[in-house]
Amino acid sequence: MKKTTVSLLLAAALLLSCMVGCGSNSESADEGETTLAGVGESAVLMTVDGREITAEEYLYWTCLVLDSYYYSSVYGASQDDEACSWVAENWDSLSLAIESYVLSYNEPLIHAEELGFAADEEAMNEYVDGIVAEYLTYYDDSEEALEDFLSQYCVSVDCFRGIGEKNWYCQELSDFLYGEGGEYAPTDEEVLAYADDAGYFACKYVFLSTVNYYTEAGIATVREKAEQLMSYIEQSDDPTAYFAEAILEPYWNDDTEESEDGLTATASNISTVFDEAVHSLEVGEFSGVIDDTDEFGYFIIQRLAVNPDDVREECCDYLFSELVSEWCADADVQYSEAYDGIGWQSFYAALTDYRLSFSEAAETE
Repeated sequence: MKKTTVSLLLAAALLLSCMVGCGSNSESADEGETTLAGVGESAVLMTVDGREITAEEYLYWTCLVLDSYYYSSVYGASQDDEACSWVAENWDSLSLAIESYVLSYNEPLIHAEELGFAADEEAMNEYVDGIVAEYLTYYDDSEEALEDFLSQYCVSVDCFRGIGEKNWYCQELSDFLYGEGGEYAPTDEEVLAYADDAGYFACKYVFLSTVNYYTEAGIATVREKAEQLMSYIEQSDDPTAYFAEAILEPYWNDDTEESEDGLTATASNISTVFDEAVHSLEVGEFSGVIDDTDEFGYFIIQRLAVNPDDVREECCDYLFSELVSEWCADADVQYSEAYDGIGWQSFYAALTDYRLSFSEAAETE
């Protein structure tokens, strides 16, 4: 969780904002759209280890899950009768996903005190203020537009700030436990064990592009250049040092800016050919000339040992997520009569109509 510069609650909603209208519908936006589900905003829909989860909070996660799951399952489909039927047909699995979000955002707060973590109220408020400010920037500093948008997720600004505070707890508790000086901060050996299990590799490379060569003869000249460099590396008294210098030379490398610092990852996002070549190497070994001309050109790669500092943050994120998963698995979750009385297909139909009113308002502005 720590790695995200914008929290899930912010990023997901911004991503999905393209799916809902942005016009003004002031008649109903101030009333609390939990009424779309037939409940008041302060109604308790569930408890997590005795902590009450209000309709506002639960319906916020419900809206995000329903929108994202439907949009990804039926790509490009609109929120219509088909979507509402899909909600009813898949509610069992969808409700588990919603519950997972609710638990993941509440369990760290529930366990923080017993772990000796005390919230820095000033820092937390500053963090939440930053989230709201980012939203306001997105909506041209219009508080009304922000309220209208959040109402389409059945949540008020105040409740959204509360969810933001829980996200702050997730990030800061992770640092408190697993960050530098934390009680459970992983050792270098533990980080490297995580990296090995997760399939991380480290490497440096040079890249000679064939993208702008349209003949076999032109591509052949690039390969000759790559083979020449490989021969110089092999003949060098210090192949690793020679290769490090070649990486910085534009003559030898068409990707000096990206490859100078090397790469540590589970997948390079360069190409399958590149990744397969790296995984076939031992630490310190050179690949020879790798032909990836179907995509980009030629690579020469040297696999390196993973530096624990390069994956420590990911390791800490993983360890904290495992801890939260344990909390969630052991959580006492109880649903209320108010929850049992909600018809989720009817709710999504009402939500869709409500959102359409904003789209229609935007079209007339």
